[in-house]
Amino acid sequence: MDYFYDKELPSTSSSAPTSPEANTISCTLSMGDNNLSVNLADQTSSLDDIRSKVEQLVERINTSRSSDQKEIDTYQKELSDKLLDMCQSMKDQLFTVYEDNNVKIEEKLAELSEILSNCDQLYHELLEATQALSHLLH
Repeated sequence: MDYFYDKELPSTSSSAPTSPEANTISCTLSMGDNNLSVNLADQTSSLDDIRSKVEQLVERINTSRSSDQKEIDTYQKELSDKLLDMCQSMKDQLFTVYEDNNVKIEEKLAELSEILSNCDQLYHELLEATQALSHLLH
């Protein structure tokens, strides 16, 4: 690949360009039959356009990420609130079940107490009968 530069380039030793054309560099790239001329001012303008578009893209990406983070934070808060509500509802249901069970347990304990009282009474009656029989046999 051969590079040929235009020999009519402005001098780089001048302190300030005299015209916009003086700030341009022409370059001819020769590749076989194809010649390509590049104007530095056009390239600079294109690079500035690309930089601007990239900056806008980065800004949109950052804005989108910020929006995503806000959405996630909102979702997390809502989910947390719902979870707290569900846990409180479960606690309430558990306490209701406990209260219902306590009533049933108290009924069963009262029944058991009555049965044990009857057993104790029967035991004492049996003990008395055994002692009476024992006195009769002796």
